[in-house]
Amino acid sequence: MEILIEEATINDIDKIIKLKQEVWDKLENKDWYIIDSINQEWLKKRLENSEIIIKAVDKNKIVGFLIINNNLKKEKDIIKKVNLEEQTDICIELSNGAVDSAYRGNHLYIKMIQKAEKIIKSRYHKKYILATVHPDNIASLNSLLKIGYEVKCRTKMYGDLDRYIVIKELNGWILNMIYKDNKNRCKWCNPKNELYIKYHDKEWGQPSYEDKYLFEMLILESFQAGLSWECVLNKWEAFKEAFDNFEIDKICNYDDEKIKELLENSNIIRNKLKINAAINNSKIFKEIQKEYQTFSNYIWHFTDNNIVYEIDKTSSELSDIISKDLKKRGMKFVGTTIIYSYLQAIGVIYSHEEGCFLKK
Repeated sequence: MEILIEEATINDIDKIIKLKQEVWDKLENKDWYIIDSINQEWLKKRLENSEIIIKAVDKNKIVGFLIINNNLKKEKDIIKKVNLEEQTDICIELSNGAVDSAYRGNHLYIKMIQKAEKIIKSRYHKKYILATVHPDNIASLNSLLKIGYEVKCRTKMYGDLDRYIVIKELNGWILNMIYKDNKNRCKWCNPKNELYIKYHDKEWGQPSYEDKYLFEMLILESFQAGLSWECVLNKWEAFKEAFDNFEIDKICNYDDEKIKELLENSNIIRNKLKINAAINNSKIFKEIQKEYQTFSNYIWHFTDNNIVYEIDKTSSELSDIISKDLKKRGMKFVGTTIIYSYLQAIGVIYSHEEGCFLKK
């Protein structure tokens, strides 16, 4: 299936409206999106005002669209809430978008954003890209985080709807990604965070076969859900201390008193559901060890001990299969996006990007 990602024109408006309505009618969580107000006149006006609309096309059928607002005003809510009033002229917004439900899983959302970013950089020379996402829309949030966006704040917008505002400094990673050793690294690596650099260089993507490390990473990845990996990484040592150096037998036996202690520990991510999931997942991890002799045997058997080389994805058929199996066994916080990130971390999937000195 070859899906084209390109700019839309006025001739595409009716097809985009048709897709918008089809997607809107099927949505279960309508407060996650703000596409209901899109109409022909609204789209035509934006194209006439030199705004960008990206479309995904499969055999002349539009199966996705993304609208970019190039005419932000100082008074606009999203600008004021991130204190960029004085830099409005170098800001641009990912405004509205939708993907045909039959085409989800093809990463069209990410591909359309990446196409938009290339146009924004070459044509408009903007510095900041802004977007909003509902806090419960974990799939979209993780996709944005994966390609370099950061959560700026949580606020009320569009009336009284709950939203994260995320931001990406388009030229920032090019201008500021100057490392002391003059090595290029993946875009997500923060040059101002030595811990992050060390993790990128020494651990991320390195094939791992030791069960203790595989267990530790699985627990940490489950705490990442809805957050950035950098946030978890910065708390790694605190997690080690709080979780008894990730000794699986101890975690399996955590009681209510220990859970209360963890919930009062401000140095870690204090989420009761995730803490309970860590205890639950520890027990299932041990069951898998008994079945396969080691968890390493289990996780690597999905690829016949081969490393998968791929970039620019947040999930795959492989992560879908493993996620489904772990859920069937009773694990929590092991959705396909979390598992994909986990597989990247432990080297089953090798995803160092083009330009990174570790790219193979």
